[in-house]
Amino acid sequence: MAGVIRVLLLTANSFSRVRVASDKEFRVIEESIRVSTARDDFELINKGAVRPTDLLRYLNEHQPHVVHFSGHGESSEQIVFVDNEGSPKQISHQAFAKVFEPLCSTTRLAVFNTCFSSTLARAAVQYVDCAIGVRRVIDDEASIEFSRGFYLALGYGYPVGVAFEQGVQALRLHGIAEEQIPDLHVRRDIDPYKIHLVQHKVSGDSKSPTVRCSVRDGVQCTGSVSPVEDNASSPRTTPDPPAQLSVCRTGGEAPKVIIEEYLGCVLNVEFNRPMRLAAQDILRQLISERGVCQMQLHEALIDEVSRRHKEQVVAQVLEALRARHLLDRVELGDGTRAWKITHETLVPAVLSWVELHSLLRQRVRALVIYHLGRSRPNAPSLLTRSELREVRDQEGIIEELAGQGPTDRHRFRWFLDPHDLIRRSQWTIRTRFGTAFALLVFLATTSTWCLWQWHCDQVLRKANIGRVSLTLRVFDWDQLNQQPRFLPAGAFPHLTVTLYDPDPERPNSPGNPVRGAKYRWDETRATGQSDPERTMIIEARGGRAFLRIGGRGRNGRGCPPSWIKVSWLPGYAERRREPIPELSLIVPSCATTLARSIEIPGGVFYKSGPGNPPLEDPSNMEPETLVNLATFWIDDNEVTKAEYRAFVQLSPVTGRKLPRYPAILSQVVGEKHPITALTWQESREYCRFLGKDLPTSAQWEKAARGGIELGPGRPNPIRAAICPGASKNTPLRPI
Repeated sequence: MAGVIRVLLLTANSFSRVRVASDKEFRVIEESIRVSTARDDFELINKGAVRPTDLLRYLNEHQPHVVHFSGHGESSEQIVFVDNEGSPKQISHQAFAKVFEPLCSTTRLAVFNTCFSSTLARAAVQYVDCAIGVRRVIDDEASIEFSRGFYLALGYGYPVGVAFEQGVQALRLHGIAEEQIPDLHVRRDIDPYKIHLVQHKVSGDSKSPTVRCSVRDGVQCTGSVSPVEDNASSPRTTPDPPAQLSVCRTGGEAPKVIIEEYLGCVLNVEFNRPMRLAAQDILRQLISERGVCQMQLHEALIDEVSRRHKEQVVAQVLEALRARHLLDRVELGDGTRAWKITHETLVPAVLSWVELHSLLRQRVRALVIYHLGRSRPNAPSLLTRSELREVRDQEGIIEELAGQGPTDRHRFRWFLDPHDLIRRSQWTIRTRFGTAFALLVFLATTSTWCLWQWHCDQVLRKANIGRVSLTLRVFDWDQLNQQPRFLPAGAFPHLTVTLYDPDPERPNSPGNPVRGAKYRWDETRATGQSDPERTMIIEARGGRAFLRIGGRGRNGRGCPPSWIKVSWLPGYAERRREPIPELSLIVPSCATTLARSIEIPGGVFYKSGPGNPPLEDPSNMEPETLVNLATFWIDDNEVTKAEYRAFVQLSPVTGRKLPRYPAILSQVVGEKHPITALTWQESREYCRFLGKDLPTSAQWEKAARGGIELGPGRPNPIRAAICPGASKNTPLRPI
């Protein structure tokens, strides 16, 4: 074919199934093409997450010569896609193969690297020259290895038939089961060994090999290319015996690359150090000095290699090499067993690997001798970590050097034992690593702590979170001496403090509790149960707030909470101030709240109206109405100046002070006289401080007039009196 060969790589993964490793498979295909001689003649087009509606669009858009499909197949002869809604969508093999009909003049090869795709490949050869499918289930490893060998051979100019054989041989070299080997289907009267995608010369014999084939609807190549020892047969349509080929007989660079990769994978990756050293000696015994294969009897090989390695390891290595098709066990006529390398073409790769490891061993030996020669008793020449790793990979070198006699030690001027040098090197590296790791942990921990502190500080700054220390003292009112009497803190174990935000619509009333506020009793300030003070640390945003103080009762006695309006709380700016800002509060007990209160029974009473006796000018009065009130309590006397003075002690918190009287009144208003000259807001804040509230106008009138009845069966003789004690003959004047 002339021009650039377009290879369209399609992937269809279903979310309801295990995903195929298509990315890795396509990367292997790209690497195989890149290392080949015809890499400039190929164009790879990768399309993932293909939906059924995308098939025709991609095929018509790119007009590919090769279509490689990777996805999920089912035994019911269906391919699983994902539709536009992300749900699995099954398409039959016949419907899938039909999409190649318009492209029969362009597409030459279709590769279906999916499970149960052999019938799909058989249906596709009606429209393409060749198609590759899988008879049963194929895993990701088999798909990748087949693609590696197949596309590597295509890139070196081999025809499709030979490329298919090399892909199959790559599977067998990796020990993959026969049921996972793909099938090659070709159109009738088409020879797959004459289909060259690129016309490049390759080294070695260019004659196309033959394969075992069986004729059905088309020609099906069953992957019969196998190692020399494979004696399996398959149906033939020609009397000429088929040639049994191996990947080693094909020649060229592609098989050499495959062999070297496989040998390195087995010996360097799958084998551990003892097995790798034993394999090196075993392979050296099976290759003669002239560089050709030679057979060794089983007993002689075991005796020779077991001198340097454990017999159990030697037997394990022999079986492992045999299972991986690198060694063959031959049964001789007299019943004895012998071992040989599978094929002559393995010898160059084996010699290269053995020589490489021999050079590595000599290099490591010279490296240890160099450090021993430079070492002094107090100044050893230590090995680096990579050098210690090389010494560890080459076992036996340290024991070999430690067995040197005194003459050699004196000649090389070794002041240290090899074992001692290795131990010192390992200890130094571990110490350095431990120090570096500890320093790294310390730096990471410190950085994390600093970052966390910075983050917390930014959060506090943004929210204006501050701290304040509240000192609470609960008091009973001493009516005789007109002063508060403070009580021990132990008498109020259930005392609670809660912060509330001001109501947005009524700033002088509390709203909702402050979000994120933290409360903690400061036990370090507690001096005992008899101490009247109790301290609480509060963390909350700064500004105005309301304090709700509950649990003021003794012996389980309850009463409404006390509310204190706080005009200022410290914010973030004062957070780092030492000591913490303090607010001292005095709180009335429930006994103080309920003292001197008179119960007003609930019921119906006459509200407003001219009264009885009537006023002289009742024209401005509201009409008389009947109102029903519930039971309530009201103080028996007005609030004295001394009682209000106790509330004024909270002026640093509330900002409220005693009213200022003229000089003439200040001599008259004593501590036991009623407090006057207060605003409605100041009066209400004092009442809320006591856990009470100002009476309403209806409550005032009910307390003054009484109800319709003074008790059961006792009607009120003066039901609409203006003031207590008034009679019908006592005229009153409006104030």
